[in-house]
Amino acid sequence: MSVFINMLFAFAVMCLFGLLFGALYSLFVDTTDAEPEDGESAQNCKNSGLRAFVRCRGTESEKRYTYSGANDCLAASLLADGPKKCEYACLGLGSCVAVCKNGAIDISGGVAVVDGDKCDGCGACESACPRGVIQMIPKTAVEAVQCRSQGPGSATRKICDVGCIGCFACVKNCKYGAITVDAGIASIDYEKCTQCGECAEVCPRGIITAPAKPEEVEEEFDESEYFRLSAEEAEQETQVE
Repeated sequence: MSVFINMLFAFAVMCLFGLLFGALYSLFVDTTDAEPEDGESAQNCKNSGLRAFVRCRGTESEKRYTYSGANDCLAASLLADGPKKCEYACLGLGSCVAVCKNGAIDISGGVAVVDGDKCDGCGACESACPRGVIQMIPKTAVEAVQCRSQGPGSATRKICDVGCIGCFACVKNCKYGAITVDAGIASIDYEKCTQCGECAEVCPRGIITAPAKPEEVEEEFDESEYFRLSAEEAEQETQVE
């Protein structure tokens, strides 16, 4: 019996020692995760491999009225659903610009444009856009669909000259099954995409970005440089003689 009591006593002492050690460790050792530098959120770190992309080329989108209110996309969208006929178009009033801490977004031709080199993938612009026009895509992505209009192509043609019409041309020409069309809009599966550019080449609306193909530029012959060198060479030969 005394042996059993001694074992219980020893167990209690061990437990007490463990609790005391844990308390002292938490008191003197900082076990919390290090905060991201420069106030960067955990979400920013998570999205470091992403960049923002604007799914709209709405410069050609027809307008219902001329907006003259506050330069805020949410305010404009609340006024008769915005000035543009396309309900999916970028309103271009700069709400995304205002929240981008890296200055990676500008407004050009009434549409937001993202500088991928400056974007850190924080997602602030995506959250600020009331139209859901901004999408986070891999930084390494080359092709991307510059539209998110949903519905029949006939309806898109009436209000926009560059909107996706869901024609399936990109789907039919993608050898890797990386593109699908759902609800009238094409989308790219970046895990399957090889960045070959075939989809961009066949898109009749020109809304799929593609890698720029370097042009072979022939080096022009500069006659003035030739004659200058010839004169110098002739002078050198005369001095030698």
